[in-house]
Amino acid sequence: MKRLMMVALVFMAAPAMADLLVPEPAPVGFAGHGVIDAVTKQVVWNGAAPRADVVYSNITNGPTAAYSRAWPPASEIGDELLMTGGAVLDAVGFSVYNSSSSAGELQTADLTLRFYNWDAGQNAFVLAGSLSLPGVDFGTGGLPAGYYTTLGLTDISQVATINLTADVLATLTIDNLFGRATSVGQVLMDPPTIGSSTNDFYRDGAWYWFGGTPVANFYWQIGVVPEPAALGLLALGGLVLLRRR
Repeated sequence: MKRLMMVALVFMAAPAMADLLVPEPAPVGFAGHGVIDAVTKQVVWNGAAPRADVVYSNITNGPTAAYSRAWPPASEIGDELLMTGGAVLDAVGFSVYNSSSSAGELQTADLTLRFYNWDAGQNAFVLAGSLSLPGVDFGTGGLPAGYYTTLGLTDISQVATINLTADVLATLTIDNLFGRATSVGQVLMDPPTIGSSTNDFYRDGAWYWFGGTPVANFYWQIGVVPEPAALGLLALGGLVLLRRR
């Protein structure tokens, strides 16, 4: 099994049980879920659904549990997504969880999404691109302790070109918390309805699992669009068909 991580350095990462790898019971949903506009980086409540082709989705069956880490420091937590295909990233859905052990609400935070493609030749995950979302506002009153919210980025390809393969490690880092939140993380859901995921997860250079209960799959949804050149060819093909009719 592939368990190497490569960014600038390469880290060994074997599945392991470690301290604090105890998932919390399924948290309560937060009514303020919405989308973050890819241009303004601000949450747009009740925004439109992504129009990209969905190649991975684990947003339906759950939540089964949640996993969080004390802040600081900020931890990079993610999941390997085996998608139905790869192309240019255009939409992503993910979750933010404020632990029931937090001292209070999460009002704002900096969010960083990173995407790593599996490179069989290097036997490693290699960074494909990242999205920085500073000062995301969780709405009036903030995200209460013991609650989670789901967020989505749309039209990403208009501001960044991140080419994804079908085997991707997607991670989220939650940093610079404002409010009384002291422990944050992500929601676990299972099984995926589009694509699949192995029963382990990534945290800060290593891979872990929960001993099988719950299954270590996080809330992610990925949408892609063809590369601009491919879109141009499709448009040209359409023109040819029109001329021949």
